[in-house]
Amino acid sequence: MSRNLTWFSYIGGEDIRDRCGPGASDSYRFVYNGIYRKQIRSYDLRMLPDGRSATLSAWARAVPDFARPIPVLELGRQWDGTRAEATLPVQGVGSLRAALEADGLRGDRPDVLRLPSNEFYWTAAACVDGRFLTNAWLYPSARFESLRFPGVLKTYDRTGVPFYEARPVNRRDDDPNLYDGDQSEFAPFHVQLGPKGFVGTDGLI
Repeated sequence: MSRNLTWFSYIGGEDIRDRCGPGASDSYRFVYNGIYRKQIRSYDLRMLPDGRSATLSAWARAVPDFARPIPVLELGRQWDGTRAEATLPVQGVGSLRAALEADGLRGDRPDVLRLPSNEFYWTAAACVDGRFLTNAWLYPSARFESLRFPGVLKTYDRTGVPFYEARPVNRRDDDPNLYDGDQSEFAPFHVQLGPKGFVGTDGLI
């Protein structure tokens, strides 16, 4: 419930924006929506005092395995997801920054982009050189297909949760050539990228 009530604020990086300004350390937040009810992932990266390496906090939530026996007191934890910490060395930080430059974090940004929860997309909120930045990439699109930064994040992802890769919505997992009408969400909600950042619309389920 706490996550649901703050999800739009988290994606929008409001906490990053509040501490961003001249002299602030660079920080980044990436969110992957792999159809919300199937998988969501997030990555928070903050530079270490040396200014060259960084900490990476990864979180992933996939569909809970209710076939596995679960103690009654742990039923709610099925939805908690998996968290893992890692350190990005100097090389990793350099690779991420180069990828974000190629991906157009600073410049290749649509004026308005509506992001449905029952589709695949990446979002980014960051403080870079004291400037607050937001961007998003929706599948299917050439912008999404050419992304490089997810590959860097995957390299340092220690959650052990396999990626639910982007595919045409409603394609069956067991046979991508077939469609399954039950795959879509009953009442999807939306996040919208606008000139001033992200805003949430409709109800969050």
